[in-house]
Amino acid sequence: MSESNAWQHLVNLKPSLPRHAEFQQRQYQGETWHLLHDKASGKFHRFNGLAYRLIGFMNGHNNLAQILASASQSRLQQTLDETPTREDLIQLIQYLYVADLLVCDIPARSSDIFERQQKKRQQHKLQFIRSPYAWKIPLFNPDSLLTRLQPLGKILTSPAMGIIWLTCVTYGLLLAMRNWPQLSSSQFNELFSGSNLILLWLTYPALKVFHELGHGLFTKAWGGRVHEFGVVFIVGTPFPYVDATAATGFNSKKQRMMVGAAGMAVELFFAAVAMILWVDAEPGIYKNVLFNIILIGSVSTLFFNGNPLMRFDGYHILCDALDQPNLATRAQLQLSYLVKRFAYGVDLSLSPTKTTGEAIGLTSYALAAIVYRLSVLLTIVTVVVSRAPLPGLLLGIWLLLFQLLLPLAKNLTYLFFNKELQHSRKRAIAISFTALFTVATFVLFVPLPDTTRAEGVLWLPENARVRAPVSGLVTQQVVADGQHITAGQSLLQLTNLDITAELLQKQATLREYQARYQQAWSLDRAQIQMFEEDIKAITAEIEFLQERVNNLIVRSPASGRFRVLTNHQLPGSFVKEGDTLGLLLNGQAPVIRVALDQETVNHVRRDTRSIKVQFASELGRSLKGELDREVPGGTFELPSPILGAAGGGSFAVQGKENNTRTLERVFILDIAFPQTQGETFFGQRVFVSFIHQPRPLGARLYARLQQLLVRLARGDRLISQ
Repeated sequence: MSESNAWQHLVNLKPSLPRHAEFQQRQYQGETWHLLHDKASGKFHRFNGLAYRLIGFMNGHNNLAQILASASQSRLQQTLDETPTREDLIQLIQYLYVADLLVCDIPARSSDIFERQQKKRQQHKLQFIRSPYAWKIPLFNPDSLLTRLQPLGKILTSPAMGIIWLTCVTYGLLLAMRNWPQLSSSQFNELFSGSNLILLWLTYPALKVFHELGHGLFTKAWGGRVHEFGVVFIVGTPFPYVDATAATGFNSKKQRMMVGAAGMAVELFFAAVAMILWVDAEPGIYKNVLFNIILIGSVSTLFFNGNPLMRFDGYHILCDALDQPNLATRAQLQLSYLVKRFAYGVDLSLSPTKTTGEAIGLTSYALAAIVYRLSVLLTIVTVVVSRAPLPGLLLGIWLLLFQLLLPLAKNLTYLFFNKELQHSRKRAIAISFTALFTVATFVLFVPLPDTTRAEGVLWLPENARVRAPVSGLVTQQVVADGQHITAGQSLLQLTNLDITAELLQKQATLREYQARYQQAWSLDRAQIQMFEEDIKAITAEIEFLQERVNNLIVRSPASGRFRVLTNHQLPGSFVKEGDTLGLLLNGQAPVIRVALDQETVNHVRRDTRSIKVQFASELGRSLKGELDREVPGGTFELPSPILGAAGGGSFAVQGKENNTRTLERVFILDIAFPQTQGETFFGQRVFVSFIHQPRPLGARLYARLQQLLVRLARGDRLISQ
């Protein structure tokens, strides 16, 4: 419907705003705006001076012509550019109607005028289909609960609490820096183990409850109201949320920014307390939970909640800091304007910015947000595919459909049918298909760096390991840590009362049977053969038990310098049979033992230009590696449990009891690397990168798809057990 027709249908409307609408004035980058607070829904709407002047004459008695005339004659008018037009008023009426802020009777014939705006109301219904990785479900109104907790909110927003928070977080950071080798070498090895993934899945939402409680308490402490608490499901994991938009109405920018940062502050505080407790915690579930809190409350909350490229806390803080409300929306409008104006030649396009600096900033933000969002989605798909191929394939199909094909279809519809391009359609189509051809050429023909990433373990020869031959309590450490020893020398003394008592019992039983055997010669010779068999069996058991008792003295399997592992305090500790108690450093260089699946090892064999390795304890340093040897043939046995799914690796294993036995054949490579100074954590996880000849992205995606289909055909399931 044209503007003149729309005006004829709407001119007799006598609109007004509902009573629950309240205005307040706000300065954004030196410009005056008017913030409308809809107290019924808790939402906020921003209007410029022109729209505010038009709204000021909407009293339920003036029709649109009277409103336009009054606003045009208003003494607030200063320049010709500020003179309102019919189009301005019609757009304002449409906006107020969609926002449920218009009180008047809409003529039946005018319904098509609002058709475009009404579609916005229905967009959220498609959210479950378009974004299956993020489903939002409101649950209840938490305002009454937060009212009862308001005294706690006053404490949290006090300067004294700020000092306590800063002290605790600083101390926790210092502890983390001091204990980083232990954190990285031991805890990170177990991060993605099957048992810890369950703890992580439970800990994450629980910690986020306190995160959202922080937002709610800070909002309530400064007079805001919180009307909604709910759950958003992200990749199947429930995350709580609160609607703290009431903070938008705070006049103080500092308060608005603190509400945005409150959730992250709460998580950082929990992470600092967990770090303090983790230092003295014994290994087990309790220590793993503390580590999960440290990881979630620090790394996760800063990289995700604090990232301004995602519409989480960091985004809202940035909007307030820059005085740029609706930053993401305005950035998308700016990017759309640039494409329409300079690529398609649409002269009627209007920029949402007023300065060159603002235009550059919004454009940069829009491009960065698009790249980051696609990177996150691709990372999620890659992780899911590595763990569960079929769900990962379905998620990849969704990504292709809704993030690529659907936007492409909408853009094609715009190119061929939108009236906005009626004078420059050929130019727009030519430029669009040229851009599409350029992207396709880049994907299919331009070589990009190609790297295969795998995990390994820092490996020593078996004779360089001192293992406990039997279970027992360590009563004495015969040699000192770092002392040079010879093969067969005593290292540790163990005590196992069960084995000793069983040996004494069997020896007593042997004496009894020997006495009965002697009696049988004179009383019942028919039982002699039976007693001989029994004595032979008991003697074999005694020999076995005697050997285990002798093994209570742990001896060196080779010569070298004895080093006690840092995770054992030997005297007074109980060790299990097979535990590695120490190492023998005898000049044999350690290697990195890597496990690869069939598809990956073929690519590594065909084309490997160089190798880089990173130790879990020193993620910031990369070393050059060289292929030392390949263990002949494949195997179903991993070098270490940490490479299996139960230990945080990528290979599915048969279970916790058999955590090195894989469900698929693996191939073992040994990687040599230059020796470094300092303490080395043997048995730690190592990240290995095989650098290949650059390949186009399309070829790599095609090869990855082939591997995925082969795994699906074999029925592989790489889900943690």
